Amino acid sequence: MSEAHHRSKQPDQVRSQLLRVAIELIVSEGYGSLTLDKVARRAGVSKGGLQYHFSSKAVLLRGICESLKEMFEPMFNEALAQEPESPKRATRAYIRVCFAEIDPLCTKAMFLLTLALPEFAREQGEWMQNLIDQDTARAPDLAQMLLLCRFAADGLWLAETSGVLRFDEATRTALQGRLLAFTDSL
Repeated sequence: MSEAHHRSKQPDQVRSQLLRVAIELIVSEGYGSLTLDKVARRAGVSKGGLQYHFSSKAVLLRGICESLKEMFEPMFNEALAQEPESPKRATRAYIRVCFAEIDPLCTKAMFLLTLALPEFAREQGEWMQNLIDQDTARAPDLAQMLLLCRFAADGLWLAETSGVLRFDEATRTALQGRLLAFTDSL
């Protein structure tokens, strides 16, 4: 019998491994380099094993996007739950998540896939537009200023994710504190 017949089958672990390898490939070699063959080879899984979980490149990409959303959204919801009820609550939570320590590989993949996949960018935009609409409904006079605060947090996230800038922990903490204080002052 081959080694494959003796290995314990753990579909959730294999699926997670395939997603991780695909994310690593996108970040290290670019979106265009992603193929099912490369993912299967790097993951040490047969192509059929990969296709059991992801029948095509499109399905694999959808899985990657879903896994990235599943990482980010609970972080945001947890940060939101920790904020006191106020019209500034969602913006404060958003700022905290932008400054949170997140797996840099995943943040870079999120950035690259937003540029490469219009559908993923649209979904992220719809999620963000929903937050903006909620702010506008709660506090129409503050909505634009709250949006500017989010853009400032996005700028830091983008600068670090793209590798343009790096900040030490003390600077990051100070910037987050100032941005939250500014948000509170509105």
